Amino acid sequence: MKRWIISASLLATTAHATNKINCEQVKNDDLMCLACNIYHESGNQSLNGKIAVGAVTINRVKSLYYPNSICRVVWQKKQFSWTNDGKPDLTGNTDSWKQSKKVATKFLKPTGRPFGIYEDPTQCALFYHADYVSPSWRKGKYMKKTTKIENHIFYRNVALGCPTEDTLAVSLTAIPPTKLNN
Repeated sequence: MKRWIISASLLATTAHATNKINCEQVKNDDLMCLACNIYHESGNQSLNGKIAVGAVTINRVKSLYYPNSICRVVWQKKQFSWTNDGKPDLTGNTDSWKQSKKVATKFLKPTGRPFGIYEDPTQCALFYHADYVSPSWRKGKYMKKTTKIENHIFYRNVALGCPTEDTLAVSLTAIPPTKLNN
């Protein structure tokens, strides 16, 4: 019996020391949802790559075409690969996780700006993919490549406008010419 108690105590100490987060268990905490998304989507990238993934997440929250909370955007079905891959959604106590949490915190810092302390490096992107895949949606009529940051290519749908601008601008290219002349 004593052996089991010691082992359980050691196990609890080890689990706490590694500070792993199960991202599926923090679905009601916007900070943690954003940090998990940044970590799982760009954990192997530099600070710029993490900021870019965070910016797309925030752009979606601000868009009329996506849910209006970070957690609902992150966990929206088939939007981010890590939420649909069938693997455990755990983080580790790594430098990458610590940086992802720090970036998420700075995105949510109240500054009166849409991205906390950051500028949007993606130029209003709502979509991205790794440069080693070629999803069919990237060739959509209204998709415009905005930038490439590390191994992610970012896109903006010009028909949806830019969700973080002060006005709701919808591109005129999204409206058929016959509608403009009426």
